Amino acid sequence: MKYILTILIIVLYLNSVSAKDTAIHSDTTNHVFFLHNKILEDMPDNPYSNQYGKYEFDAIVNSFSQKGYVVHARIRPENADPDQYSWLVAKSIDSLLKLGVSPRRITIVGTGKGALIAMLASDHIRVKDVKYVIVGGCNKWVSKYFHIDAHGTILSIYERTDHVWNSCDSIMTHSHGVYKYDEIELVTGLKGGYTYKPLPEWLEPVYHWVEK
Repeated sequence: MKYILTILIIVLYLNSVSAKDTAIHSDTTNHVFFLHNKILEDMPDNPYSNQYGKYEFDAIVNSFSQKGYVVHARIRPENADPDQYSWLVAKSIDSLLKLGVSPRRITIVGTGKGALIAMLASDHIRVKDVKYVIVGGCNKWVSKYFHIDAHGTILSIYERTDHVWNSCDSIMTHSHGVYKYDEIELVTGLKGGYTYKPLPEWLEPVYHWVEK
């Protein structure tokens, strides 16, 4: 049953890259895959943290749409397996590449658990010009329990006051396929809550990375 469910999720995810989306593949169209925080898996209807407040998924997605990007953003099922889901993302990217979308026009943006999935997906995709933004996705626990060999053009963003997620330098240093890498440390004072809102402090660097 578990494997049947996994196959079903794969089919649904791939179908989510609609004909309308994939028909737009000029060299001036940017595709952004947004992979959300874990809280949206646990509370898909009303994601709320007592510490950080409401998780503003729709507002974050709209911020990308307003930039004119083609946005691919789907809510993961509860307790989605990061390894399995990373393959779904990789297959969706492969579909776009086969349709003629330039890899330089594809960016995967992940926050929290979504950032972990993005790094795992990069190891499956292995195209140097596909871009990634890892927002609050690295720590010693991730390094210990997941085999991450990142590939591609990667930006890491983390918050100085966030004591859970920190620098990705160690993971990127030990990866074999990182083509370009940069990292930004924010000082919002919001701890992990900065990823819950469409704040310019982290979104502006993302826009720049998407469009570079």
